[in-house]
Amino acid sequence: MRGVKVQRREPTVAHLGHVGDVLLDGEIVPWCDGCVMPFPPDSVGALVVLDVVHHLPYPLDFLAEARRVLVPGGVIAMIEPWITPASYLLYRYFHQEDCTLRIDIHNPFDSTGKKAFDGNATIPYNLVRHYSKEAAPPLKLVRFERFLGLPYLATLGFKRARPLPAQLIGAARTCEKMLGPIGRWNATRALMVWEKVTR
Repeated sequence: MRGVKVQRREPTVAHLGHVGDVLLDGEIVPWCDGCVMPFPPDSVGALVVLDVVHHLPYPLDFLAEARRVLVPGGVIAMIEPWITPASYLLYRYFHQEDCTLRIDIHNPFDSTGKKAFDGNATIPYNLVRHYSKEAAPPLKLVRFERFLGLPYLATLGFKRARPLPAQLIGAARTCEKMLGPIGRWNATRALMVWEKVTR
């Protein structure tokens, strides 16, 4: 939530094995604002996010905050939707979230009525384009891998029940390996690792 004031305290444990849980002063905080993290500057070695960035109302603010808390050489690793001609059609016409390419990356949701699960699959694609144009981006993209994501697609995503047999997921994995580069050109997902470099 934008505008929520969070008192910064020294974390005693950065990861408890539960998504979003942080232990501060012996107290479990089950969530925190990604744009106002409760960590001191230069104190976190790595952040890992899965399908988060394309839901954020202010993704550039989140990455600026990630840079603030990461130690020099620290990384943020993310797996997010990726846009190719094939995935654009998939996300645009067969997915419940938005897929609009022409967005303002500073404020990709033009409405103040954004709900938590509202998303836009093009945000990660637009972030990479945005930072590639900057002379000195706040984070450097050090690893980028597109992949088809057939096993993920076979599960029908996070929100739906998974009535599909495990054998179908295995077949999807095998098919993805066999497709190799052809699958990457039709990628629906991407692994991005951004590093904090000292200026």
